Amino acid sequence: MAGAEVAQLGGQKRADAAVAQFSERMTKDHAALGERLAAIARDAGVSAPAALDKERAAYAGRVAERERS
Repeated sequence: MAGAEVAQLGGQKRADAAVAQFSERMTKDHAALGERLAAIARDAGVSAPAALDKERAAYAGRVAERERS
């Protein structure tokens, strides 16, 4: 999930069309994978996390901060 959030950040800058395209593809792929994994977890009676854990949220925050500067 952290990868999807970081990919979204990469797509926001869109300085390079290839980077933007890759970012959009990665975001879509990770979203689809997240949905599939959530369904598998639900079928197995396991609850999937609804949000990033602290470590991954901090990483995404650092990347976002770097992108803003």
